[in-house]
Amino acid sequence: MTNITSQKRLRIYLSLILMLGAILRLLSLGKQSFWYDEVYSAILAAKDLGTVVTHFGQTPTLYHILLHFWLYLGHSDIMIRLLSVVFGVMTLWVIYLVGKTLFDSRHGLLCAFLMAISPLHVWYSQEARMYSLLTLLSVASVLFFLRFLQRQRGWPGFWWAVTSVLAIYTHYYAGFMLVGQVVYFFLFWSRHRSHINRFALALGAVALMVLPIFYLLFCKGRYTVVCTEGAGGNPVQLFSFPYTFFAFSLGFSYGPSVAELHRSTTLATVQPYLAEILPALLLFTAIFVVGLRSLWQKRDRLAFLLLYLFVPIGGAYLVSMVWPQISYNVRYVSQALPAYGFVLTRALLVSRRKIIRWALIACLLIFTGVSMYNHYYMDKFAKEDYRSAAQFISVHSEDGDVVLASQLKPFKYYYHGPLAIGSLLWSPKFYRKMIQSRVHGFQRVWFVLSREWGSDPEGKMHDYMLETYTTVVETSFANIYVGLFEISSNRGN
Repeated sequence: MTNITSQKRLRIYLSLILMLGAILRLLSLGKQSFWYDEVYSAILAAKDLGTVVTHFGQTPTLYHILLHFWLYLGHSDIMIRLLSVVFGVMTLWVIYLVGKTLFDSRHGLLCAFLMAISPLHVWYSQEARMYSLLTLLSVASVLFFLRFLQRQRGWPGFWWAVTSVLAIYTHYYAGFMLVGQVVYFFLFWSRHRSHINRFALALGAVALMVLPIFYLLFCKGRYTVVCTEGAGGNPVQLFSFPYTFFAFSLGFSYGPSVAELHRSTTLATVQPYLAEILPALLLFTAIFVVGLRSLWQKRDRLAFLLLYLFVPIGGAYLVSMVWPQISYNVRYVSQALPAYGFVLTRALLVSRRKIIRWALIACLLIFTGVSMYNHYYMDKFAKEDYRSAAQFISVHSEDGDVVLASQLKPFKYYYHGPLAIGSLLWSPKFYRKMIQSRVHGFQRVWFVLSREWGSDPEGKMHDYMLETYTTVVETSFANIYVGLFEISSNRGN
């Protein structure tokens, strides 16, 4: 009877965690407009299936194939993002199973809870990109890999191969997760040598199934495209490694915003936020260290979690160092987030004093709660609001206007009016001539500037507009500047 009651409680707790995760991921799902990458995904997925299947760019095609069929349910921002919500909630359930397999049900429940309230995981569960799917498939691969090593029934070796392949077809960097698992297998060779034949068979199947990626990636010069898309957008830096763990802890909506960090990565950018950052960093660092120490006597689990956590991060870091044109970004290593959660979970459960455990959990809830609030309600941390900018221009534009936008694709995605739209391309030497050629023959120009750290890093294009033309309107939306200038009142070059 006690066992039955315990199982019922586990199901209730897990159901509540899944409900909480779903609510946090559905809340304000359509409030923010798509940013550039989301628009890219929505446009690509809407194309014919043959184009979607064979389009290997910076990322493989699995997510876009699934989104292609999902679009039959609707094309609204909320509906498109809902697919990522589904993947995000499913991830919580799989994390529970991994925790139960690696440790016990308590670890599984608590880690699922931490992931449910994780600002970073909520962020990517609300984004029309492949990263919530990447995390789901990666943690599913981990689950079946562990079951394979424990000789559980149900063809775990087969499902390990399948989920690993699907993860790689979601993002190339999922291959680092597989590398970590292979390293772990041979580190503890003496325990698993009886599995070697089935392990080699599964690994060979993975290699065979990912061969099409290498063909599609390297044929017809596509490797060059992959290496140059987004070139220089986010090169790896010294602070990238610690920032990854900061984002794992509190997401992108605590302390300085992503825009501020892109403008400058010096201490001056972080200094105003030290009073709120340092307590959070000390808390998460202390919990992480305690978690690692608690696993010292369980070397196999410690090694597994360290490989699960650091191989994807280190692999992405190394790629960006060797090929600087390939950006490093936290989202590329989001597959390692569950491993970080398991280390924190271990620390929270190792204490025998409940008061300490609940005090630490309360502190985590406070910091993550602030980050979540910022994510939902603070425009400073929001994606660029192209939707509102496009609507504003649609309402206030006149015949004879032209639009110049620094991010052309997301603006055109939301703007459906009759105005001509030109792109703002930053060039230190030719930006004046570029603007003059774009506005020639028009009476007024709408100047739409976003992500200015790349599109107008020195503010010279904006200054040129203010100095050369008469300002009619200036306004802003979330991380977007919109200005209307009278061209006929040109005050000179």
